[in-house]
Parts: sequence; C-alpha cells; structure tokens
Amino acid sequence: MTRLSDSRPRSIEPEQARAVLVDQLQHLAAAARHAGERIFRNHHGQPCLFHQQLVDVAQQRTELAAAARQLRTSVQTLESATHAAWSTGVPDDALANATPYLQAFGHVVLAWLWLDVAQVCCGDGVEPDALRQGKVAAMRYFFAYELPKVDAWLLVVAA
Repeated sequence: MTRLSDSRPRSIEPEQARAVLVDQLQHLAAAARHAGERIFRNHHGQPCLFHQQLVDVAQQRTELAAAARQLRTSVQTLESATHAAWSTGVPDDALANATPYLQAFGHVVLAWLWLDVAQVCCGDGVEPDALRQGKVAAMRYFFAYELPKVDAWLLVVAA
C-alpha cells in the first residue's frame, strides 16, 4: 500500500504491481547478465574466469595440478550452464534456477581463491610450516568435498 499526501492508504492494482515487479526483475536480470559476461570474458572477448593464468601456473606444480584441472573443469561447466540458462533470452527462464546457479558460482569463486592461497603456500623458496600446510590441506578438503557439488547444482541450471 502506498500513502497519498494526506496519509490515507491507497491500493495498487495487482496487475500494476505485477508489471512494476516484472520490469524491475528484467532490469536486474539484464544487469546480472552483463556482469556475468564481463566475468566470463577477458579484454579480448575470449572466455575466461578471473585470471585464467592462475590455473595455468598451478597446473605446472605437481602438488596442485589435479586441483587446477578440477577447477578448470568446474569453470567450463559453469560457463556452459550460464550459456544454457540464457539460451532462450527470456529472463524468467534464466532466473528460474538462480539459487543453485549462485551456489555453484560461489563455490567456483572459493575454489579459485583456495587455489591461489595454495599456490602462494607452495611457492619457490617458501618454507613449509604448519600454517602453510594447513592452508593447503584446507584447499584439498574444499576440492574433494565441496567443489564436486557444483556439477549437481549446474545440472539443474542447464536443464
């Protein structure tokens, strides 16, 4: 209910409220799509996520190679699901499974951060101490038990 200047409540017609809500959701969806395209494209317009070089460099380290491959696969799955969700061009279709998409996206971001932390901890000239070993163990845990959830969430999104 909105109030007129004389403080009396005024009703909004359901159709008018629905039209306003749909318009706002379409603007939000367009903004989210634009942001997603910026995240998934580098300055040359090529697909990438964040700094793809992190995955490339980590893959060269024996202790991080498996995690780097797993993250690369998760990023590719996320990109495919994003394109599938927007394939109709209808915001309602794309947003139908927003919750599992955001869960998956968040996990991919966290995996990227854990890989970055582990790479610093495993760097040349870095003495392995308990803190660094703990951080690498936390990264391994995340990649073993949390990152695999991304595939299940994105199956729903891509369907």
